[in-house]
Amino acid sequence: FKNVLVTGVILGVDGRKMSKNFKNYPDPKVLIEKFGGDALRLYLMGSPVMKGEDINFSEESVAEEYRFLLVFWNTYKFFTEYANLSNWTADESKQNLTILDKWILTRLTQLVTALRAAYESYNTNDIARNLKDFILGDFSTWYIRRSRDRVDLAAEAKDKETCLSVMYKVLLTIGKLTAPLAPFITEEIYKNLTNEESVHLQSFPEVEEQIDEKLIEDMGKVRKIAETAHAKRKEAGIKLRQPLASLSYKLPERLSPELEKILAEELNIKNIEYGKSSTESKVVLDTKLTRELEEEGKARELIRQIQQNRKDQNMTLEDKTKIIAPGWPEAFKEDILRSTASIFIEKGPEFKVMKV
Repeated sequence: FKNVLVTGVILGVDGRKMSKNFKNYPDPKVLIEKFGGDALRLYLMGSPVMKGEDINFSEESVAEEYRFLLVFWNTYKFFTEYANLSNWTADESKQNLTILDKWILTRLTQLVTALRAAYESYNTNDIARNLKDFILGDFSTWYIRRSRDRVDLAAEAKDKETCLSVMYKVLLTIGKLTAPLAPFITEEIYKNLTNEESVHLQSFPEVEEQIDEKLIEDMGKVRKIAETAHAKRKEAGIKLRQPLASLSYKLPERLSPELEKILAEELNIKNIEYGKSSTESKVVLDTKLTRELEEEGKARELIRQIQQNRKDQNMTLEDKTKIIAPGWPEAFKEDILRSTASIFIEKGPEFKVMKV
Protein backbone atom coordinates (compact mmCIF):
# COMPACT_ATOMS: atom_id res chain seq x y z
CA PHE A 1 0.00 0.00 0.00
CA LYS A 2 1.03 3.63 -0.54
CA ASN A 3 -1.19 5.61 1.83
CA VAL A 4 -2.68 5.10 5.27
CA LEU A 5 -5.56 7.06 6.77
CA VAL A 6 -5.54 7.18 10.56
CA THR A 7 -9.02 7.81 11.91
CA GLY A 8 -10.27 8.83 15.31
CA VAL A 9 -12.50 6.66 17.48
CA ILE A 10 -16.26 6.47 16.96
CA LEU A 11 -17.73 6.66 20.44
CA GLY A 12 -21.26 5.85 21.56
CA VAL A 13 -24.00 8.44 21.84
CA ASP A 14 -23.07 8.96 25.49
CA GLY A 15 -19.40 9.70 24.76
CA ARG A 16 -18.14 6.35 26.03
CA LYS A 17 -16.55 3.61 23.97
CA MET A 18 -19.21 1.61 22.13
CA SER A 19 -20.08 -1.46 24.12
CA LYS A 20 -22.73 -4.14 24.14
CA ASN A 21 -22.88 -3.78 27.91
CA PHE A 22 -23.58 -0.03 27.68
CA LYS A 23 -25.98 -0.46 24.73
CA ASN A 24 -24.85 2.99 23.62
CA TYR A 25 -25.08 2.54 19.85
CA PRO A 26 -27.88 1.88 17.34
CA ASP A 27 -28.27 -1.51 15.70
CA PRO A 28 -26.22 -1.26 12.46
CA LYS A 29 -28.68 -3.41 10.50
CA VAL A 30 -31.64 -1.26 11.55
CA LEU A 31 -29.68 1.92 10.79
CA ILE A 32 -28.79 0.81 7.27
CA GLU A 33 -32.31 -0.47 6.58
CA LYS A 34 -33.65 2.91 7.68
CA PHE A 35 -31.20 5.28 5.96
CA GLY A 36 -29.13 3.14 3.57
CA GLY A 37 -25.41 2.45 3.36
CA ASP A 38 -24.68 5.61 1.37
CA ALA A 39 -25.98 7.91 4.12
CA LEU A 40 -23.84 6.14 6.74
CA ARG A 41 -20.76 6.34 4.51
CA LEU A 42 -21.28 10.04 3.81
CA TYR A 43 -21.72 10.78 7.50
CA LEU A 44 -18.48 9.07 8.46
CA MET A 45 -16.47 10.31 5.46
CA GLY A 46 -17.54 13.89 6.12
CA SER A 47 -16.99 13.78 9.89
CA PRO A 48 -13.93 14.81 11.95
CA VAL A 49 -13.21 11.12 12.59
CA MET A 50 -11.50 11.09 9.19
CA LYS A 51 -9.10 13.75 10.51
CA GLY A 52 -8.12 11.61 13.46
CA GLU A 53 -10.57 13.14 15.92
CA ASP A 54 -12.92 11.16 18.15
CA ILE A 55 -16.67 11.63 17.56
CA ASN A 56 -19.86 10.68 19.35
CA PHE A 57 -21.97 8.70 16.91
CA SER A 58 -25.08 10.66 15.81
CA GLU A 59 -28.07 8.97 14.18
CA GLU A 60 -29.53 12.40 13.41
CA SER A 61 -26.43 13.21 11.36
CA VAL A 62 -26.95 10.01 9.34
CA ALA A 63 -30.57 11.11 8.81
CA GLU A 64 -29.29 14.48 7.58
CA GLU A 65 -27.13 12.77 4.96
CA TYR A 66 -30.15 10.69 3.95
CA ARG A 67 -32.11 13.91 3.37
CA PHE A 68 -29.26 15.24 1.25
CA LEU A 69 -29.30 12.07 -0.87
CA LEU A 70 -33.05 12.52 -1.36
CA VAL A 71 -32.37 15.96 -2.84
CA PHE A 72 -29.76 14.43 -5.13
CA TRP A 73 -32.24 11.73 -6.18
CA ASN A 74 -34.95 14.35 -6.80
CA THR A 75 -32.68 16.27 -9.20
CA TYR A 76 -32.29 13.04 -11.16
CA LYS A 77 -36.04 12.35 -10.98
CA PHE A 78 -36.84 15.89 -12.18
CA PHE A 79 -34.55 15.47 -15.18
CA THR A 80 -35.87 12.03 -16.17
CA GLU A 81 -39.54 13.06 -15.91
CA TYR A 82 -39.11 16.00 -18.29
CA ALA A 83 -36.64 14.20 -20.56
CA ASN A 84 -39.09 11.31 -20.99
CA LEU A 85 -42.01 13.69 -21.51
CA SER A 86 -40.07 15.44 -24.31
CA ASN A 87 -38.69 12.21 -25.83
CA TRP A 88 -35.26 13.72 -25.28
CA THR A 89 -32.18 11.75 -26.26
CA ALA A 90 -28.71 12.18 -24.80
CA ASP A 91 -26.98 15.21 -26.29
CA GLU A 92 -24.34 17.31 -24.56
CA SER A 93 -24.43 20.05 -27.20
CA LYS A 94 -23.27 23.44 -25.97
CA GLN A 95 -25.28 25.48 -28.48
CA ASN A 96 -27.56 28.26 -27.27
CA LEU A 97 -26.31 28.20 -23.68
CA THR A 98 -27.97 30.78 -21.44
CA ILE A 99 -26.03 32.62 -18.77
CA LEU A 100 -27.55 30.24 -16.20
CA ASP A 101 -26.23 27.25 -18.18
CA LYS A 102 -22.77 28.82 -18.43
CA TRP A 103 -22.78 29.49 -14.69
CA ILE A 104 -23.66 25.94 -13.62
CA LEU A 105 -21.07 24.52 -16.03
CA THR A 106 -18.33 26.79 -14.70
CA ARG A 107 -19.34 25.85 -11.14
CA LEU A 108 -19.12 22.22 -12.24
CA THR A 109 -15.59 22.88 -13.51
CA GLN A 110 -14.74 24.39 -10.12
CA LEU A 111 -16.14 21.31 -8.41
CA VAL A 112 -14.14 18.88 -10.56
CA THR A 113 -10.95 20.85 -9.88
CA ALA A 114 -11.56 21.05 -6.12
CA LEU A 115 -12.51 17.38 -5.78
CA ARG A 116 -9.54 16.13 -7.78
CA ALA A 117 -7.26 17.93 -5.29
CA ALA A 118 -9.29 16.64 -2.32
CA TYR A 119 -9.27 13.03 -3.53
CA GLU A 120 -5.53 13.15 -4.25
CA SER A 121 -4.90 14.34 -0.69
CA TYR A 122 -7.45 11.86 0.79
CA ASN A 123 -9.41 14.78 2.27
CA THR A 124 -12.86 13.21 2.48
CA ASN A 125 -14.19 16.10 4.60
CA ASP A 126 -13.65 18.56 1.75
CA ILE A 127 -15.09 16.10 -0.78
CA ALA A 128 -18.34 15.71 1.15
CA ARG A 129 -18.64 19.45 1.89
CA ASN A 130 -18.04 20.53 -1.72
CA LEU A 131 -20.48 17.96 -3.09
CA LYS A 132 -23.23 19.07 -0.73
CA ASP A 133 -22.61 22.76 -1.43
CA PHE A 134 -22.90 22.15 -5.17
CA ILE A 135 -25.88 19.77 -5.21
CA LEU A 136 -27.92 21.56 -2.54
CA GLY A 137 -26.92 25.17 -3.05
CA ASP A 138 -26.20 25.41 -6.77
CA PHE A 139 -27.78 22.61 -8.78
CA SER A 140 -31.05 21.94 -6.92
CA THR A 141 -31.84 25.21 -5.17
CA TRP A 142 -30.73 27.56 -7.93
CA TYR A 143 -30.21 26.00 -11.37
CA ILE A 144 -33.13 23.56 -11.43
CA ARG A 145 -35.53 25.90 -9.68
CA ARG A 146 -34.70 28.68 -12.10
CA SER A 147 -35.00 26.28 -15.07
CA ARG A 148 -38.44 24.79 -14.41
CA ASP A 149 -40.18 26.96 -17.00
CA ARG A 150 -37.53 26.02 -19.58
CA VAL A 151 -38.48 22.34 -19.62
CA ASP A 152 -42.26 22.33 -19.19
CA LEU A 153 -44.75 21.50 -21.94
CA ALA A 154 -45.05 25.09 -23.16
CA ALA A 155 -41.28 25.75 -23.29
CA GLU A 156 -39.45 26.67 -26.49
CA ALA A 157 -38.03 23.48 -28.02
CA LYS A 158 -34.40 24.52 -28.59
CA ASP A 159 -34.00 26.03 -25.13
CA LYS A 160 -35.58 22.92 -23.59
CA GLU A 161 -33.06 20.73 -25.45
CA THR A 162 -30.18 22.88 -24.19
CA CYS A 163 -31.40 22.86 -20.60
CA LEU A 164 -31.93 19.09 -20.52
CA SER A 165 -28.50 18.55 -22.07
CA VAL A 166 -26.86 20.65 -19.37
CA MET A 167 -28.73 18.79 -16.61
CA TYR A 168 -27.66 15.48 -18.14
CA LYS A 169 -24.00 16.51 -18.21
CA VAL A 170 -24.14 17.75 -14.61
CA LEU A 171 -25.82 14.55 -13.35
CA LEU A 172 -23.28 12.30 -15.08
CA THR A 173 -20.35 14.30 -13.71
CA ILE A 174 -21.78 14.42 -10.18
CA GLY A 175 -22.32 10.67 -10.34
CA LYS A 176 -18.66 10.04 -11.14
CA LEU A 177 -17.46 12.50 -8.49
CA THR A 178 -19.71 11.10 -5.75
CA ALA A 179 -19.33 7.38 -6.54
CA PRO A 180 -16.45 6.61 -4.12
CA LEU A 181 -18.40 8.10 -1.19
CA ALA A 182 -21.95 7.02 -2.12
CA PRO A 183 -21.55 3.98 -4.39
CA PHE A 184 -25.14 2.72 -4.46
CA ILE A 185 -27.23 5.75 -5.46
CA THR A 186 -24.63 6.85 -8.00
CA GLU A 187 -24.60 3.38 -9.58
CA GLU A 188 -28.38 3.44 -9.94
CA ILE A 189 -28.46 6.93 -11.45
CA TYR A 190 -25.50 6.46 -13.78
CA LYS A 191 -26.63 3.10 -15.17
CA ASN A 192 -30.15 4.38 -15.75
CA LEU A 193 -28.89 7.47 -17.58
CA THR A 194 -26.29 5.75 -19.75
CA ASN A 195 -27.07 2.01 -19.96
CA GLU A 196 -23.36 1.47 -19.27
CA GLU A 197 -22.06 -1.30 -17.02
CA SER A 198 -21.05 0.71 -13.96
CA VAL A 199 -20.13 4.19 -12.78
CA HIS A 200 -17.26 2.55 -10.89
CA LEU A 201 -15.58 1.61 -14.18
CA GLN A 202 -15.45 5.23 -15.36
CA SER A 203 -12.49 7.57 -15.30
CA PHE A 204 -12.44 10.60 -13.03
CA PRO A 205 -13.95 13.62 -14.87
CA GLU A 206 -11.56 15.94 -16.70
CA VAL A 207 -11.70 19.73 -16.58
CA GLU A 208 -13.22 20.77 -19.91
CA GLU A 209 -13.68 24.52 -19.56
CA GLN A 210 -12.04 27.61 -18.09
CA ILE A 211 -13.51 28.89 -14.84
CA ASP A 212 -15.36 32.18 -15.41
CA GLU A 213 -14.62 33.90 -12.11
CA LYS A 214 -16.58 37.06 -13.02
CA LEU A 215 -19.72 35.08 -13.85
CA ILE A 216 -19.48 33.25 -10.52
CA GLU A 217 -19.00 36.56 -8.71
CA ASP A 218 -21.92 38.23 -10.51
CA MET A 219 -24.26 35.30 -9.92
CA GLY A 220 -23.29 35.48 -6.27
CA LYS A 221 -24.44 39.13 -6.27
CA VAL A 222 -27.74 38.12 -7.87
CA ARG A 223 -28.35 35.50 -5.21
CA LYS A 224 -27.42 37.92 -2.42
CA ILE A 225 -29.88 40.53 -3.75
CA ALA A 226 -32.53 37.82 -4.05
CA GLU A 227 -31.92 36.71 -0.48
CA THR A 228 -32.34 40.28 0.77
CA ALA A 229 -35.51 40.82 -1.28
CA HIS A 230 -37.03 37.52 -0.08
CA ALA A 231 -36.44 38.69 3.49
CA LYS A 232 -38.19 42.00 2.71
CA ARG A 233 -41.15 40.12 1.21
CA LYS A 234 -41.40 37.99 4.33
CA GLU A 235 -41.20 41.08 6.53
CA ALA A 236 -44.04 42.68 4.54
CA GLY A 237 -46.11 39.47 4.63
CA ILE A 238 -46.25 39.19 0.82
CA LYS A 239 -46.03 35.69 -0.66
CA LEU A 240 -43.68 34.98 -3.54
CA ARG A 241 -46.63 34.07 -5.79
CA GLN A 242 -47.81 37.68 -5.58
CA PRO A 243 -46.10 39.70 -8.36
CA LEU A 244 -44.62 43.08 -7.40
CA ALA A 245 -44.01 46.13 -9.56
CA SER A 246 -40.31 46.80 -9.09
CA LEU A 247 -37.05 46.26 -7.27
CA SER A 248 -34.10 48.65 -7.27
CA TYR A 249 -30.55 47.72 -6.34
CA LYS A 250 -27.29 49.58 -6.03
CA LEU A 251 -23.86 48.19 -6.89
CA PRO A 252 -20.60 49.63 -8.30
CA GLU A 253 -21.49 48.03 -11.68
CA ARG A 254 -24.83 47.11 -13.20
CA LEU A 255 -25.60 43.42 -13.67
CA SER A 256 -26.06 42.15 -17.23
CA PRO A 257 -29.61 42.09 -18.69
CA GLU A 258 -29.58 38.27 -18.53
CA LEU A 259 -28.74 38.32 -14.83
CA GLU A 260 -31.38 40.98 -14.15
CA LYS A 261 -33.91 38.76 -15.92
CA ILE A 262 -32.99 35.84 -13.64
CA LEU A 263 -33.39 38.17 -10.64
CA ALA A 264 -36.82 39.35 -11.84
CA GLU A 265 -38.02 35.77 -12.37
CA GLU A 266 -36.69 34.58 -9.02
CA LEU A 267 -38.40 37.41 -7.16
CA ASN A 268 -41.57 37.63 -9.32
CA ILE A 269 -40.84 41.29 -10.09
CA LYS A 270 -42.00 43.21 -13.16
CA ASN A 271 -39.15 45.74 -13.40
CA ILE A 272 -35.55 45.81 -12.13
CA GLU A 273 -33.96 49.24 -11.63
CA TYR A 274 -30.30 50.03 -11.04
CA GLY A 275 -28.45 52.80 -9.25
CA LYS A 276 -24.68 53.15 -9.06
CA SER A 277 -23.07 52.92 -5.65
CA SER A 278 -19.50 52.52 -4.47
CA THR A 279 -20.64 50.98 -1.18
CA GLU A 280 -22.33 47.69 -0.38
CA SER A 281 -25.42 46.56 -2.27
CA LYS A 282 -28.67 48.30 -1.32
CA VAL A 283 -32.02 46.74 -2.20
CA VAL A 284 -35.39 48.53 -2.24
CA LEU A 285 -38.56 46.51 -2.91
CA ASP A 286 -41.77 48.21 -4.07
CA THR A 287 -44.49 46.42 -2.10
CA LYS A 288 -47.40 48.56 -3.36
CA LEU A 289 -50.07 46.37 -5.00
CA THR A 290 -52.19 47.54 -7.93
CA ARG A 291 -55.46 45.85 -8.92
CA GLU A 292 -53.73 44.16 -11.88
CA LEU A 293 -50.94 42.80 -9.67
CA GLU A 294 -53.49 41.47 -7.18
CA GLU A 295 -55.38 39.72 -10.01
CA GLU A 296 -52.19 38.09 -11.24
CA GLY A 297 -51.42 37.01 -7.68
CA LYS A 298 -54.84 35.34 -7.45
CA ALA A 299 -54.19 33.53 -10.72
CA ARG A 300 -50.86 32.22 -9.47
CA GLU A 301 -52.46 31.06 -6.22
CA LEU A 302 -55.09 29.16 -8.21
CA ILE A 303 -52.32 27.59 -10.34
CA ARG A 304 -50.61 26.44 -7.14
CA GLN A 305 -53.87 24.88 -5.89
CA ILE A 306 -54.40 23.05 -9.19
CA GLN A 307 -50.83 21.74 -9.28
CA GLN A 308 -51.08 20.54 -5.69
CA ASN A 309 -54.39 18.83 -6.42
CA ARG A 310 -52.88 17.11 -9.48
CA LYS A 311 -50.03 15.91 -7.30
CA ASP A 312 -52.43 14.63 -4.63
CA GLN A 313 -54.24 12.61 -7.32
CA ASN A 314 -50.91 11.17 -8.57
CA MET A 315 -51.38 12.66 -12.02
CA THR A 316 -48.45 12.69 -14.42
CA LEU A 317 -47.17 15.64 -16.45
CA GLU A 318 -48.93 14.17 -19.50
CA ASP A 319 -52.38 14.06 -17.89
CA LYS A 320 -54.82 16.71 -19.18
CA THR A 321 -57.40 18.13 -16.80
CA LYS A 322 -60.47 20.30 -16.56
CA ILE A 323 -60.91 22.75 -13.71
CA ILE A 324 -64.01 23.73 -11.80
CA ALA A 325 -63.61 26.81 -9.59
CA PRO A 326 -65.85 29.45 -8.00
CA GLY A 327 -63.95 32.12 -9.92
CA TRP A 328 -60.66 33.25 -11.46
CA PRO A 329 -59.14 36.41 -12.95
CA GLU A 330 -60.46 36.32 -16.53
CA ALA A 331 -57.42 38.15 -17.93
CA PHE A 332 -55.19 35.25 -16.82
CA LYS A 333 -57.41 32.37 -17.97
CA GLU A 334 -55.03 31.23 -20.71
CA ASP A 335 -52.05 31.38 -18.33
CA ILE A 336 -53.93 29.20 -15.84
CA LEU A 337 -54.77 26.59 -18.49
CA ARG A 338 -51.29 26.53 -20.02
CA SER A 339 -49.48 26.33 -16.69
CA THR A 340 -51.57 23.40 -15.42
CA ALA A 341 -51.93 21.28 -18.60
CA SER A 342 -55.68 21.92 -18.45
CA ILE A 343 -58.13 21.84 -21.37
CA PHE A 344 -60.76 24.17 -19.95
CA ILE A 345 -62.00 25.83 -16.78
CA GLU A 346 -65.60 26.42 -15.75
CA LYS A 347 -67.43 27.96 -12.82
CA GLY A 348 -68.84 25.83 -10.03
CA PRO A 349 -69.52 26.06 -6.30
CA GLU A 350 -66.59 23.79 -5.34
CA PHE A 351 -62.99 23.68 -6.52
CA LYS A 352 -62.24 20.45 -8.45
CA VAL A 353 -59.54 19.11 -10.77
CA MET A 354 -60.61 16.24 -13.03
CA LYS A 355 -58.70 14.19 -15.57
CA VAL A 356 -60.07 14.29 -19.13
